Order: sequence, then structure tokens, then C-alpha cells
Amino acid sequence: MVHFPADAVVWEMEAFSVLKAIFNLRVERKEVGVAIIKGISDFGDEEAQKGKKTKQRIATKNAMTVVTILLENLSPM
Repeated sequence: MVHFPADAVVWEMEAFSVLKAIFNLRVERKEVGVAIIKGISDFGDEEAQKGKKTKQRIATKNAMTVVTILLENLSPM
């Protein structure tokens, strides 16, 4: 059973699932790396819904900028 703090207002499910899978692989002594870069959540209160499409486009562009810079600067393995 998963327990969340009583005062939690948001939680992140997708990244948790990815990190749990990575953890399980590492338990099996498999070396796997991961980077999780996200934009804006689709869930929120009424205030979060104002200008949502514009916010999502900006967040997506920002996330892709981070991914691009990360990939450009990765050292070859």
C-alpha cells in the first residue's frame, strides 16, 4: 500500500512508474539510466484551467529545449 502525506496537494504518477521500473532493473543488477523531463500537468483546479492550452504549449517547448540541450551534451558511451 502506498501512503501519501496528509497535506499533499499533487502527486506524480508517470515518473514514479518509470523510476519504479528502473529500481526493479537495478535490483536485478542491470545498469539503466533515465531522465524524466516533463511539461505541465493536465490536472488542476479551476485556476489552472485558465489559459491552459497556451501554458501547455510553453511547457512543452521548454521541456523539448531541455531535452535537446541534454542530448547535445551527452558524452558518448
